[in-house]
Amino acid sequence: MSIKHSAEITKTNLILNLDALNKNSYSYTENLFRYSQNFTNSWWAAGSVVITDNVSDTMAPNGTYTATKIQCPNTYFGDLLRTYNTVYAASTAYVMSVYAKAGTARYLGLSPIIRSSYSNPGDPNGGDRFVFYDLYKGTVTNNIVPASDNGVVNSCGIVDVGNGWYRCWIAITTGTAAVNYITDIAITQSNGNTNYTPAGTEYLYIWGAQLQKGSVLGEYVQTY
Repeated sequence: MSIKHSAEITKTNLILNLDALNKNSYSYTENLFRYSQNFTNSWWAAGSVVITDNVSDTMAPNGTYTATKIQCPNTYFGDLLRTYNTVYAASTAYVMSVYAKAGTARYLGLSPIIRSSYSNPGDPNGGDRFVFYDLYKGTVTNNIVPASDNGVVNSCGIVDVGNGWYRCWIAITTGTAAVNYITDIAITQSNGNTNYTPAGTEYLYIWGAQLQKGSVLGEYVQTY
């Protein structure tokens, strides 16, 4: 077998990164999400947002017209793009990430399986708060309290990748109990709340969702 002289070898959704100091070792990033740029696929379309793939009004971070617009309908409980299809292991570290750009909405929320409650005592409406990202300021806030049997948020961050786009990420460790498979990408309010009635005109852009094992954010890997 010939040796490929490349720092990055890509095959389907697997990236092998050669270690220059140890030629026999490698690390990899595998995207556990399917359809990472095709959010109208039924694998994702279990939420309440209006989803439009491949919009022509903004370029994705890679310079193509493959970004997705997610827009609120006028419903009573905020707006989520949700999948029930991701399989998580117990007591395992994961990093979830997505590229996002503000539209008329500026706050993006991420929730990889974390069942959360208000940081303030109690939530009379039963809604969730998310780790949320201000796509105007390029900042992230973690104000959620995970359920004790369903893991912890270890860290979160936001990376400016240019042209108004940010890579938003959250690192978690699942609990010892069985975990649910619900993963949310949300349009939130300024406090990370999704329990509100939107006007129906709010929207933002996303691209390149990823879920990987481990605690360190890796290179983005597209899946189909």
